[in-house]
Amino acid sequence: MIKTDLTQVNKTDKGLWICYGMFLLVSAIVSFSSNSQDVYKAATFYSPWISHMTKLLMGLVVIFFMQFMPVRVLRNISPALFWISIFTQILCFVPGIRVNNIHGVYRTIHVPGFPMDLQPDEYIKFTLILYLAIIIIDFLHTEDTERRKNLKIKYAVATIAAIITVIPYHTSTAMMYLATAVMMVFVSGLYTRQIIFGIVAAVIVGAIGVWSLVGLRHAGVQLPWRLATVAGRVDRFIKDEPDEIKYNIKSDPKTAQLKYCKISIANGAGIIGTGPGKSLERDVLPVANADCVFAIIVEEWGWIGILVTLSLYMFLLNRVGYIVKKSYDDYMSLVALSCGLFIALQALISIICVLDIMPATGQPLPFISVGGNSALSMGFGLGTIMCISKAQRTELNRIQDIEQTSEETSRPVITFDDDNEEETPQDDIIIEQ
Repeated sequence: MIKTDLTQVNKTDKGLWICYGMFLLVSAIVSFSSNSQDVYKAATFYSPWISHMTKLLMGLVVIFFMQFMPVRVLRNISPALFWISIFTQILCFVPGIRVNNIHGVYRTIHVPGFPMDLQPDEYIKFTLILYLAIIIIDFLHTEDTERRKNLKIKYAVATIAAIITVIPYHTSTAMMYLATAVMMVFVSGLYTRQIIFGIVAAVIVGAIGVWSLVGLRHAGVQLPWRLATVAGRVDRFIKDEPDEIKYNIKSDPKTAQLKYCKISIANGAGIIGTGPGKSLERDVLPVANADCVFAIIVEEWGWIGILVTLSLYMFLLNRVGYIVKKSYDDYMSLVALSCGLFIALQALISIICVLDIMPATGQPLPFISVGGNSALSMGFGLGTIMCISKAQRTELNRIQDIEQTSEETSRPVITFDDDNEEETPQDDIIIEQ
C-alpha cells in the first residue's frame, strides 16, 4: 500500500513541480482559446474547458500519488502493468468492446467505471519502458550465457508485442515504441556498434517500405488498416505542388489540416502574435486543441509562445538529467532517462509535424494538448520520474545523515586532570557501531 506522507513531497524535485505547473498554466490558457469547435458542438461556453481542466486534474492526482510509490514496488508490478496494457490493446480488435470509430480506426475500449473511453496505446508508452528497463538491467548484471539468451528473447517478445498490437491503428506510435526500445539499449551501453548499423539498415528498409506503399497507392491497390493513411500522408508530403494548389484549402480536403496550420503560423509571425484568444484559424483548423495546438500557440503568442514551449521541454530534460546524474541505481537511472526522452521525442514529433517538416502523425503535444488518456499517460510518466527523484533524494539524505553522525561521534572526548585541570583528550575514540 502506498503511504501518502505529505512531508515526503519535499523530497521530490521541486524543479519538476514548477515545470509541470507551467505546463498546466499554458495548457489552461491555450485550451480556453482553441476549444471553439468543441464549444460550438457542446452549445455551452465553459463545459469543454472545464472538462479539459478536470482531466488535467486527474493527471495531477496520478503524479501526486505516483511519487509516494516505492521504486521496489514499481519495479515488481511493471511486468504485470505492461502485459495488462497489451491485453487491453488487443481488445481494440474485438467488436462490441472497442468503441469510438475515427476514420475507420478503433483505438479505444469502454471500461465500466472508468471516467472516459480507455486508449491503451497511450499507457503502453511508459509500461513498455518500465518492463524493458528490468530486462536490460538484469542483462547487464548477469554473466550467465543462458540467462542472457532468455533475456534477449523477453526483450524481443515485449517490443514486438507492443508494435504489432498498435501498428494497425496508430503507426507512428508503434514506431515510437521501436525507437524507445532501441534508445534504451543504446543509452545502457549495450551493442552500440550493432545498434548504429541496425538503425542505418532500418532507415533504408523503412524508406524502401514506405516508397513501396506509395507505389501501391498510385497503382490503386487497397491497403489494409492504417497503411493507406501512411502512404497517403507520405505521398502528399513529398509531392511537389505549385503554390496555388499547395495553399488552396479546397484542392485536397485531406491536406486541409496542414494548410490551416501553415496559415495559422503565418498569422502569428512576429514576437507577440495575434494575441491571447485572437486566433483566426481556431474555428476551422481540425483538432486545433489537440494535434495542432502548437499552431494556435504560435498564432496567438508568436515567438514568445515558441520560446516558452520549447524552454519548458528543455527544462524538463535538464531536471531529468540532474536526477539521473545523482541516481545511485542503474534501474532508476534508465527508467528516468527513458521517460524523459520519450516525452521530449513526442513533443518534438508533434511540433515538427505542425511545421510540416515531416508527414503528419497525430501525436498530441505532451501536457498541453486536450485529451484525457494523454493527460493520464503523461501524468504516469512524469509521476514515475518524480517517484525516482524522491527515492534518490531519500537515499542521499540517509547517506548524509550517516556521515554526519559518524563525524559527530568520532570526535575525541575531552577530560580534565584533577590536579592541574588541563584539558587532555583521551586516546580512545568513541565510534557508533
